[in-house]
Amino acid sequence: MKINEIMTDNVLSIIKDYKFTEVCRLMQQLRIHHLPLVDEKGALVGMFSANDALKTFSDVLVGRNIESETHINDMI
Repeated sequence: MKINEIMTDNVLSIIKDYKFTEVCRLMQQLRIHHLPLVDEKGALVGMFSANDALKTFSDVLVGRNIESETHINDMI
């Protein structure tokens, strides 16, 4: 079996201007754990994961100020 036979080819991605809360809500609604982050040309520049979200929530609990308006770009 080849990878292209089982991979997802219609990939949902995010851009750096998405807000943290929007991305978390989207991941929760779609029950996904990773989202590729792309630039204005659609080139992959990173991945945002559920672990990234958990780390950020953990930072909030210990006092790092993460606002609901924080953009993903500010977190990578």
